Amino acid sequence: MRRTSNNVNQIAKRCNETRNFYETDVEDLKQGYDSLCEQIKGVISELATLRVL
Repeated sequence: MRRTSNNVNQIAKRCNETRNFYETDVEDLKQGYDSLCEQIKGVISELATLRVL
């Protein structure tokens, strides 16, 4: 998750500096979002297996 947030911050910084948003930025964001969603699904799945006391 940290890697994804770092990537988003780098893209935001570049957009602010250049005033451009590149196609590769969009693809990077999509990949980061997909990765983050998979990680969250894994955490939710693990939490669902925990026993409530």
